[in-house]
Amino acid sequence: MEKIKVNFGDKVIQFQFENFEKEIDTDSLMKIDYSNLVAELITFPVVVNKLGLLAADLDAEYRLAKLNMKITESKLRRIAREELTEPDSNGKISKPTVQEIEDAMQVKKLYRLKNEEMNNAEKNRDYIYALYEAAKDKSRKLDKLSLTLQSGDIDEALVQKQMNKIYYKVKDGFIK
Repeated sequence: MEKIKVNFGDKVIQFQFENFEKEIDTDSLMKIDYSNLVAELITFPVVVNKLGLLAADLDAEYRLAKLNMKITESKLRRIAREELTEPDSNGKISKPTVQEIEDAMQVKKLYRLKNEEMNNAEKNRDYIYALYEAAKDKSRKLDKLSLTLQSGDIDEALVQKQMNKIYYKVKDGFIK
């Protein structure tokens, strides 16, 4: 569990949240809970931040998988070139065509495995970016909804103390 303290007007809010390593119901996460709007307003920026960090991590993972794929392609091309280069009956060395090298490289099991790794990394990255964009959209909507709230509209006793997998405490600040 991670903890963050934030000053919010004359209140101090302490967030305690779980990592997103467990399963998350994305449909319920992206819905606005109007019955607990203040909790949504307080906690959702943390969710957006976590999704942004996760998207950056998956970007790095995809770039690494892409680099590994290029390295594997280079090694397999060299091996295919060596395997396909052979002397003919006159002792003259015949060189393989580019297409022959590509075909020989693509039938290798290692090529297929690295390609699948890269495709999975790209798919995971795309899924997180879709979720991140949806979270940013929800955040913009919450920003607009927050303009309609008045300071006396919310009873702190009714506000749930957990929202979006984030636990929080609201305390009076030391300085008012």
